[in-house]
Amino acid sequence: MSLILATALAVEPALLERADALNEAYVSCLFEVARESQEADMPIDQFARLVNHSCLTERDALQEASIEIHMQRGATQAEAEAEWARIDVIGRRSVIQAYWNG
Repeated sequence: MSLILATALAVEPALLERADALNEAYVSCLFEVARESQEADMPIDQFARLVNHSCLTERDALQEASIEIHMQRGATQAEAEAEWARIDVIGRRSVIQAYWNG
């Protein structure tokens, strides 16, 4: 069995399903903020500040699941938290970039 397959099997399927649902909720929330901001013709700098303080309940739930997944895959708590922070920054930047390009 390959290491990648063994690592994938180490994560509980229910946790992966929950994380998928939490990710969908978080992304949907962020894009709802973007739609409302576009309708209000909000300037990009104001939107960037808003998106960084929006959807915190969804963000926190996804963060918890993401960290748990990374730890089940063998990461330390610090490594899992750092990976979550990296992914979250990329996601928020993507929403801001989509708003800018929209």
